Amino acid sequence: MPYQIFISYRREGGAELAHLLYTRLSMDGYEVFFDVEGMRAGKFNRQLYERIEECGDILVILPPNALDFRNTEEDWVRMEIAHALKEKKNVIPVLMRNFEWPEELPENISELKYCQGVSASMEYFDAVYERLKQLLRVQPGKEGKGVSDDASVFTMEEQLHHGEVLLANGCFQEAGELYDRILLQKVGCGDAYLGRLMASCGIRDKEQFRKYFSRNLLSREIDFKMAQEYADPVLMEYLESLKVPECREHAAEAVHKCLRCEELLCDLCAHTVSCEEWGEDKDPPWPVGKALCPSCVDLLRGHIRRMIGRCRIKIVFHMSLVLLLIVMSLLLSEGEVSSFFIGIGFGGMVIYFVRQLFCAHTWWNSGETFGLAGWIILLLLKILLFSLLTPIVLLWSLVRSVLWLVRIAQLQKLDDCRTDFVYCELVKITRAVHSSEPDWENPQIQ
Repeated sequence: MPYQIFISYRREGGAELAHLLYTRLSMDGYEVFFDVEGMRAGKFNRQLYERIEECGDILVILPPNALDFRNTEEDWVRMEIAHALKEKKNVIPVLMRNFEWPEELPENISELKYCQGVSASMEYFDAVYERLKQLLRVQPGKEGKGVSDDASVFTMEEQLHHGEVLLANGCFQEAGELYDRILLQKVGCGDAYLGRLMASCGIRDKEQFRKYFSRNLLSREIDFKMAQEYADPVLMEYLESLKVPECREHAAEAVHKCLRCEELLCDLCAHTVSCEEWGEDKDPPWPVGKALCPSCVDLLRGHIRRMIGRCRIKIVFHMSLVLLLIVMSLLLSEGEVSSFFIGIGFGGMVIYFVRQLFCAHTWWNSGETFGLAGWIILLLLKILLFSLLTPIVLLWSLVRSVLWLVRIAQLQKLDDCRTDFVYCELVKITRAVHSSEPDWENPQIQ
């Protein structure tokens, strides 16, 4: 069934409320799209836009400073708002405490200020939620899960005890569903948030959770934050007694996990691979935006060296073929211009055909879009165009190859502190010459 409601939110300050609204609306039978896995990257932007166009209502969670200018081209919250307003969707701002409208808004989202919305208050969440449902245009697309009959029979304490029994017996799915029903009755139940987190992690009791907590970054989970927010004195004492995970090298609080070896890292020993202005229509290199430990950074530098070698060999080989074609055409033409161009055109077609035929990257990308028959037709058209414009194409190919070699030489001289930048630039060159990108030594990591 298509989605009905799209929740747009900024992770800093709005994730908890977004998650809570998603849970309540889903329980009431609405089909809600909630980007909990972080799809805002690469080709996923198209999926987000498609979800916005599919939904009738767009909820925009606005914590303090949510609409302030971000020094980045990919401010997804603004982009989602702009697309929703452009598509004439029913945009509902959800204003959190201490939120203030900026004095000026970009023209493409200026209408947001005049959309009818609600002011969110966790103390009176049920009233806020009912008001929010009145502003929705869509109706529940399925029968809501609601609250089971058990909820009307057992007290809150009895339901929480039943949840502990389910966890102890390993019935994690049933326990998670029970805690969801408890939170429908009482939003501010810290024990239910903690229980739901334990169910999602497959933890049977609080002692096991204590050990698991010391080895994982659970303090950043939404349910853990909500458990802290609504904890009673007993639960708060337990939460404060949990040992925060530490990195091995500095014995400081761990806030990152290495993408490859999953070692816990603090801010001092974590190396985050970032690359600004990566193309929206291209998949970024898989380490981009991820944290790596020092040993895995050294491994990444080894990949960079292999990428440099592969790219250089491929470019030099391509240049050699082009130069060989030109020299042979000159020798065989014996000074006749027409024979020279015929020789270059024929040889260029052969080189291009072989290159396309054995280039898996181009084959699969074209095959996915056009199919086999379409790929053959496209190849023939390219060969025909290449034969007509062979001199220009060969000249441009040589110039571009020289520029790539110069760029590779420049990147090779950069310091290690710019490893992430060098890696991203080499990936762009690697893809341009249709060369394979080196993977980690572990074949399971892609």
